[in-house]
Amino acid sequence: MMNTAFSTQIVITVFALITLTSSQSSSIVPTTAAASTPAASTSGTCIEKYTPWLTRGVCNDTCGGYGQMQLIRACVTGCTCQGPFTMYTLCAQALCAFPRATCDTSVGLAKYLYGTNWYCGFGNGL
Repeated sequence: MMNTAFSTQIVITVFALITLTSSQSSSIVPTTAAASTPAASTSGTCIEKYTPWLTRGVCNDTCGGYGQMQLIRACVTGCTCQGPFTMYTLCAQALCAFPRATCDTSVGLAKYLYGTNWYCGFGNGL
């Protein structure tokens, strides 16, 4: 019987949402991730594997954390994956100018000083 197990290597640049400590802001930063993906196993059991989350499109706002950006991923195994293939993350974390509210407090964002810059983020705001 022939062994059908094999691996593929996928390297994709993604944007990951990083939540920092309460004295810092949340930010979206570019990262590079690699996924090692077994497509089949000799035991007949299929293990779900996904690509890293990728951004789809651009942020739909410019400030205050009011924007959302869609993230997508794909199943990279020969079996059926059950997890979600799309999700949304907050974006546009620069402060908004008057007359608009500085940050979107309806989702728990507050104003933070990180270094010499102000951002909208989660946690204990100022």
